[in-house]
Amino acid sequence: MLSGKAVLLLGIFSLSVFGLVDFSQSAFAQSITINPTSGPEGTTVTIDGTGFSGFSSPQISFDGVGIGFAPTDATGTFTGFAYDIPIGTSGGPHTFTTAPPSTSEVFTVITPFTWDGNSDGDGDGVNWSDPLNWDADAVPGSGDTAIIPSGFTAQVDVDTTITVLQNFGTVGIHNARTLTITSSLVNDGTVAFHTNGGASTTTLAFQDDATLTGGGIIDMMQPAPDRIIQTEVDGNPNGPLIIPSGHTINAGGNAQHIKGLMANTGDMTNNGVINLSNIAVLEINPLNTFINTGTIESSDDSIMRFKFETTDLFQQNGVFRALDTSDIELGFGTLTDNDHLSSPTIIAAPTATAEVENDMTFNSVSIDPTTTLGLHNARTLTIINNLHNPGTVAFHTNGGA
Repeated sequence: MLSGKAVLLLGIFSLSVFGLVDFSQSAFAQSITINPTSGPEGTTVTIDGTGFSGFSSPQISFDGVGIGFAPTDATGTFTGFAYDIPIGTSGGPHTFTTAPPSTSEVFTVITPFTWDGNSDGDGDGVNWSDPLNWDADAVPGSGDTAIIPSGFTAQVDVDTTITVLQNFGTVGIHNARTLTITSSLVNDGTVAFHTNGGASTTTLAFQDDATLTGGGIIDMMQPAPDRIIQTEVDGNPNGPLIIPSGHTINAGGNAQHIKGLMANTGDMTNNGVINLSNIAVLEINPLNTFINTGTIESSDDSIMRFKFETTDLFQQNGVFRALDTSDIELGFGTLTDNDHLSSPTIIAAPTATAEVENDMTFNSVSIDPTTTLGLHNARTLTIINNLHNPGTVAFHTNGGA
């Protein structure tokens, strides 16, 4: 703090101030923001700050205990200070503060609900909706975190919305029910559709930018129209739903009940494995873009159908193949492969088929030597850059003149 006369020169003018002039940090309007503002223990919280002194290092504290320093830039701003809420932190509000000077934000630790089935003798051991199957003797809902331990099976018998689901056992979604994830599905077990039979539409929905992580399995093997989609509530465009490396989606059933990925609700990136078998039909229908860096494989007499719009993009940089007598159906949009000279874009066994059923564009695509690519009657396949074709491209594979 300085006293006396301060002079600010502005060109040929001057501004004189008599009295006290405050050049300390408290002369700025400091603030911090945290994201997210709630979650279970173990949540990673990102802290950003503005209004601090340039090139300073305000200390960050959690519940009064210093957890580090956040260097600011010339404007007094810092971004991306990350902190993991310690395991064992009690449920309820906890405070992040800075010093000097002091500004704060509150993070609320959500106490998870853990499935105990009938291990304590009071629940039915089956249904999600039975409060006695949970350790708190209450059913988790929107805003909560649920944990299914290894060795346990929880059946979602009612439409359910949950913020975080950590699954290390089995979660069954009953016929005609929807399980909605609003933040994160950590799946290191199995999520299975139609575990009580039936043939009505059954849904696993990821709200807004909810994520899927873990190395588990999603099974859509029953003869019923199962689907995985995104839903939008916050009004912002959703990012792609990412199938992580090590994760597997199994789809099976029959041709009468078409299974779906995305149903034109959002984009998808597959870094894991998508398996289709039996005589099932799986429609992959992104909002704009589908990216594959993992494996997509059809077998038996199944049909892998890419239900694209004219402007949609299928970026294929992984393994994409049809085995046995299965079929790949392509139509509309653009298929592109950034690595087409190193590995084939499309692989179809001699007994399998790969068909272009509507007008489509190939941009740097390679066909495996075993593959016959069929071009349907009255359709146009446009080639951009090049088509590497050691296999066969056949016209009018569906007849017509």
